[in-house]
Amino acid sequence: MNAQESDPFDDHDPIEEAAVAWLIERDEGFASGRAKEFERWRTASPRHADAVERLEETWSILEAMPPVAARATHQSHQPAGKTMWSRASVVWSLAAAAALMLGFIWWRNDLRNPNAGYATAAGMMRKIDLPDGSTVTLNANSNAKVQYSSAARRVLLDAGEAHFEVAHDEARPFMVTAGGVTVRAVGTAFNVRMAAASIEVVVTSGKVRLSTPEQWTGAKPEAPAAAPLLEKGDRAFVPRGAAEVIPIITRLEPAQLQEAIAWQEQMLVFSETPLRKVIAQFNRQNRTQLHLGDADLGDRRVGGTFAAGNVEAFVSLLERGGDLKAERRGDREIVLRKAQ
Repeated sequence: MNAQESDPFDDHDPIEEAAVAWLIERDEGFASGRAKEFERWRTASPRHADAVERLEETWSILEAMPPVAARATHQSHQPAGKTMWSRASVVWSLAAAAALMLGFIWWRNDLRNPNAGYATAAGMMRKIDLPDGSTVTLNANSNAKVQYSSAARRVLLDAGEAHFEVAHDEARPFMVTAGGVTVRAVGTAFNVRMAAASIEVVVTSGKVRLSTPEQWTGAKPEAPAAAPLLEKGDRAFVPRGAAEVIPIITRLEPAQLQEAIAWQEQMLVFSETPLRKVIAQFNRQNRTQLHLGDADLGDRRVGGTFAAGNVEAFVSLLERGGDLKAERRGDREIVLRKAQ
């Protein structure tokens, strides 16, 4: 079974959950200043606005339900002829029921069958609570398999990027394999990204060791003495397909470390980052894909903090500079070129 087949809930969207909470609050009456905060949230990303619109359309359908159906949705003993439900109560009831169902299914999936697969599509992120207390946060367009045993905790990252927060268990090392690199940790946090030419590992807490998967395949895997050690703030690049794990290790400044993991907050942070790398980050997060019409534009440096899902706002900002123009090809492709 592949990761997509084993996980029927990939469309579970935290943005839609946030939209539900905002609409409930709006229905009950915003406190001072909250209406402006809601509008800022709604307009921060097209995905936010789409989620609000979908829920409002669902509400319009619910409003058309006959009174009998309404009473079945929200139990009440109020006199006939009076409204027995509110917008907030119905939306909340549906959201709560969905949350309970999802929570139960994930409890069974995590605790009864820890050997499972997970995947995300473009514009999606997913946080997975593992049975030992560790968590895996998958970035968009990522695919991972979890394999737990009495001797070791293993995750195979087949594609994309993930951040790992590892619960301490000295007897069962936690190992993530991506390409030809295995990252071994006991109690720590780190980020792994599979790029086209290399595997990137960034340590955000504690320490990890790097080696080839073959060195940790035994029943009681031990860390090879020569395995490179990374500490908090270290970033390592290992070429894909290399026979040996000989990483290029650099030390990150705090701002660079924040940039490496900002995707978890659905924000993209850049500091003098080449445009081609910025485009790769946006393309991972969005269905609308950016392309360079002029290759040398890729060396342009970009800095700032951007909403990961608001690719249109990012493109508009680039166009305002005056030396770059955007050519839109349908709804899902934008080509960036030098302005004539």
